[in-house]
Amino acid sequence: MVLINVNSPQKAEQVGFQGSPSIRINGQDLEGRNDGSSYSCRLYRIDGKTMPIPTKEFIAGKLSAYK
Repeated sequence: MVLINVNSPQKAEQVGFQGSPSIRINGQDLEGRNDGSSYSCRLYRIDGKTMPIPTKEFIAGKLSAYK
């Protein structure tokens, strides 16, 4: 695991940051948001609900696609 401190809009653009919190697997965003950048808080849409963090089940389901 690598943690990247994104502390400016310029850093967000440099690393393709998609808002906090973001999770990448092999350089790809967990939700497929790989274009552009966002220096902001991130919202996830899970089962019709807007959430500030992804659930463990959501993460596990996305990770199972990588196995």
